[in-house]
Amino acid sequence: MNHVAPSTNVRIVKCGDKLRIMSMLLEGINFEYYLTVAVDLAKKAGEICRDGAAVLKSAETKEIHTKSTPIDLVTEYDRKVEEFLFNELRKKFPHHKFIGEETASDMQKVELTSDATWVIDPIDGTMNFVHSFPYSAISIGFMLNKKLEVGLVYHFANGDTYTALRGKGAYLNGEKMEVSHQEDFAQALIGSELGSHRDMAIVRTFLQNFEKVQSATHGYYANKIIQKLNIKQIINRRLRLLGSAALNMCQVARGSFDAYYEFGIHIWDIAAGTLIVQEAGGIVIDPSGEPIDLLARRVLCASSVAVAQQLSKTVEPIFFERDGKTESFPQNRTEF
Repeated sequence: MNHVAPSTNVRIVKCGDKLRIMSMLLEGINFEYYLTVAVDLAKKAGEICRDGAAVLKSAETKEIHTKSTPIDLVTEYDRKVEEFLFNELRKKFPHHKFIGEETASDMQKVELTSDATWVIDPIDGTMNFVHSFPYSAISIGFMLNKKLEVGLVYHFANGDTYTALRGKGAYLNGEKMEVSHQEDFAQALIGSELGSHRDMAIVRTFLQNFEKVQSATHGYYANKIIQKLNIKQIINRRLRLLGSAALNMCQVARGSFDAYYEFGIHIWDIAAGTLIVQEAGGIVIDPSGEPIDLLARRVLCASSVAVAQQLSKTVEPIFFERDGKTESFPQNRTEF
């Protein structure tokens, strides 16, 4: 990987954002360098997370706050990590913009423009983090002209580092990885999440979707036996809810999950994972079957077009208010 920084001897003309973008383009942007910087900072931020996890595990009283609902949690370490990443990235890239989970939760508008933009979730899977369940990650995506160029998900509990550059493949700890290429939906292992939403109508639709997916995949055969024996179904068989959107998408990219879908997530949850799945050979779309819109708060990714198509037909879409303020987002329709 090229560790040489791009030239910083660039004349900035004070005539607005578009000229600033042109200046960046003329200097020759080195996305490999951007990824190198992001990996280095994520690993340093991971030390903050690991230290925080140790403190929380031993603390008699945990300092935890809530956001949209009582189970939408944030800790001082979410804020510390986001502040660290923003500050360090700004030192190297002073003209870039930033979208982060914690700044957005502080009532700052999410605004995605064509400018160079870092999209960051400091700790994806805060509930897991608080309870010492080692399935949380730092997620960092970089976008230019609203296209994902760099994706990084750092699983700080075990050190697994998922990376991708547009057009250059996806990697796990430096080794190239691919999706499972599973074509048979009935044999697929699916990931999803219930999320932090507790409106009963929304929860009911979530649970109905779980049942549909479970019945259409491996669970179909077990369901038949349960029905025959008149036993109430209480066990989820082939649907996995592990608590981190970013890591769930990486499970698809590495071939452990055959698909993953979720409603109610945000751009910072899925930006990095979207590029990683795509570069691993997977499909990323809106669960309705339309092209992915990172601001629409829903995602479906899969190992193949066939699995994506079947899963899209199986689940009922749930619509949430879009993330923040945006210019029109490019639509590149995915045809099945």
